[in-house]
Amino acid sequence: MARFKFRFRKSTFAIFLLGMLVPIHATLIPIFLIMKNIGLLDTYWSLILPYTAFHLSLTIFILEGFMQGLPKDLEESGVMDGAGVYRIFWSIILPIARPAMATVVILNFIYNWNEYLFALVLISSEALKTLPLGLANFVGVETASMTLQMSALAIALVPIIVFLFAAPEAVGDRHDSRGG
Repeated sequence: MARFKFRFRKSTFAIFLLGMLVPIHATLIPIFLIMKNIGLLDTYWSLILPYTAFHLSLTIFILEGFMQGLPKDLEESGVMDGAGVYRIFWSIILPIARPAMATVVILNFIYNWNEYLFALVLISSEALKTLPLGLANFVGVETASMTLQMSALAIALVPIIVFLFAAPEAVGDRHDSRGG
């Protein structure tokens, strides 16, 4: 969308950006009613669909800005070499966009990892509860087992630490991906 020119390009981009203006938690009750009506309440899909919809506008905003900053010479050199639109995208643009895509993945991961309210309202079974809901189980009405909470938090850090060590390979070196 960043490079292609079509009739309602600016309007389409503006509609996606309007998603950033809507307070996410203001949509909680309508989303609950929709999920209940279509039978997705208390499933992973009841979280996946809203999370995707909420973060799509920020994702498009970041990737659009990155793609606009890429020099058009890269695409033109692909055309000169005889590559089509898809080949240019997969072989030239996508490898260069890895840092921007990694940024988007990390941001979306952080937002979803810490989200509490939607999971609390849309998930009720113990087997499907997310990490923040599971950690809330260690807090009782009269007591809170700090030992259990800290143990659970230590275990919960393992995926983040693994992700932290895997991220430099996913992001890559800026100088290598840009050729400078």
